[in-house]
Amino acid sequence: MKDAALPQALRSAGVTRREAEVFWLVGDRLANREIADRLRLSERTVESHVSSLLRKLGHPARRDLVERAARLRSRAHALPRALSSFVGRERELRDLAGLVAEARMVTLTGPAGIGKTRLALRLAHEAAGPGPAVLVDLASAAPGRPVERAFAAVFTAGRGTPPAELLEALKTADAGPG
Repeated sequence: MKDAALPQALRSAGVTRREAEVFWLVGDRLANREIADRLRLSERTVESHVSSLLRKLGHPARRDLVERAARLRSRAHALPRALSSFVGRERELRDLAGLVAEARMVTLTGPAGIGKTRLALRLAHEAAGPGPAVLVDLASAAPGRPVERAFAAVFTAGRGTPPAELLEALKTADAGPG
């Protein structure tokens, strides 16, 4: 299944999910060895993915991938910045980072006003993940109503209905472990 958060420009070029992970890390200006260590791949495999990305995206040099990643990130939904300092919650940040490292989608639940969004945004700003983090704010979703529209607004930039892959991922995420 293709990654629903994969930008259309990469999807239409035939970029795989793993290549996209390499692409975002190249965009962060990481060396092949650093990317290999982060993704638990061989350095040769990373070189192969970078070569494939250059070919698929029609770029002659690695620096072009860096520039393209920056352009795509700037188009993604920018995460809001905190207006005040963030104090404490180190244990919760570590726990959340562990969950995010293991799963493609993590949902925080709890009573209103306890800082779920603030905690998630803090992690998103600190984490060096393999792609841009996005905020899907479910506060506007009516209780008991489907959340597909909230996801569609983020992942399709308001251009229509969510892709079938996203809808299927949401259905299976609800039924899955964790």
